[in-house]
Amino acid sequence: ASGWTEAAVLGIDHLVESRRELAIDELPADHWLMIALARLHHLGDEERPLAPLERLARAIEGQPAPRATNAAATRVEGLIARLETCGRRGDLCAMTRLQTLDRLDDLLAVQLTRDASYFLPDDRLVGAFPAAPHDLTCRIDTTQHALSALLGGLRIVAR
Repeated sequence: ASGWTEAAVLGIDHLVESRRELAIDELPADHWLMIALARLHHLGDEERPLAPLERLARAIEGQPAPRATNAAATRVEGLIARLETCGRRGDLCAMTRLQTLDRLDDLLAVQLTRDASYFLPDDRLVGAFPAAPHDLTCRIDTTQHALSALLGGLRIVAR
């Protein structure tokens, strides 16, 4: 398993270094990197600076919430990863928490529910998350990311 950790650290270092020179508004909203940084922190690498995670969170927080559901959900997943590293630094994460909860409410608003089933071409879409508020295209990964974000939100609220 130590080989896995070494490989993860090497990959994380590569991604962080490859983006070091990018301005904050040029950073990609890389939720996978944010999750990797948070998990590495929780695995005991508390010596590793969280600055790259903080920087990615600031980049996301500085952007308006995207209308595309998948983009919105993955950004929430990234913000949740940041919140899960806050620990005793709660004050520093208060704004991230508020923005994350607002963005989770936005996700809830687009989920296809029984109340909207009259407008759906197929009842099997109930529960899915469409591509965007006015685009009923439903992809599995969009619903998966939305579910991951919602369940992550539950972990944050339970703290």
